[in-house]
Amino acid sequence: MSDNLDVLKQIAADVLYIDDLSDIIDDAPLGNHGFSSIDYIDLCFELKTKVSDKITPENLWPFDAMVTKEEYFNGDKWTDAGWKQVCDLLEIDPGSNPMMPNELVAFFTPAVLSRRVAQIMNG
Repeated sequence: MSDNLDVLKQIAADVLYIDDLSDIIDDAPLGNHGFSSIDYIDLCFELKTKVSDKITPENLWPFDAMVTKEEYFNGDKWTDAGWKQVCDLLEIDPGSNPMMPNELVAFFTPAVLSRRVAQIMNG
């Protein structure tokens, strides 16, 4: 497990008041534990404090902001450029069928968030 993943899982467990860290599974959505938008803000704050001051709620999970930009999301679907950006950020196959924004929560996992932290720190 990477250092970022270890830290992220510990923070998520603390935010969610989970005593047994093994309950936080790398590839399972944090929503399975009742993770809320308030928990997200807490997670981002702790990551910013403990990992990197580059981490913000806007860049850790940028998809909500992306749907407000016509270049990425037009009408009720991702544009080609938008879906490519989603795939690049989530490190998924750009040839896959575009998902609706609310379906992306399936990727809101410790493993994916840990990769996002690395992308932000290296970007």
